[in-house]
Amino acid sequence: MQIQQGDVLIEMAAIPKKARRLNTLTLAEGEVTGHAHRIVAELPSVATVFEEKGTMYLKVEGGTVTLVHEEHAPLTIKKGEYKIGRVLEYDYDIEEARKVRD
Repeated sequence: MQIQQGDVLIEMAAIPKKARRLNTLTLAEGEVTGHAHRIVAELPSVATVFEEKGTMYLKVEGGTVTLVHEEHAPLTIKKGEYKIGRVLEYDYDIEEARKVRD
């Protein structure tokens, strides 16, 4: 299962045991607009963001949470563990892949 909102890609994956808990619910900040992809959780749902070796993970417990961004429709994320990635685009002129900038 994959969920995409702008340049953020969320896919089901186990959170590594060595991942450390972050004190944020922001998954990505826009480099161009300053907007952010954020998780909004209403009790009894709980969302926790982790990081391990530069990769972020999301754990949703107790129901669903919502992924919000100022320029995109909100998306519902169900209970589970997820890996947070970024969508890549390929520039054929310079033969290089880079992260999409939202």
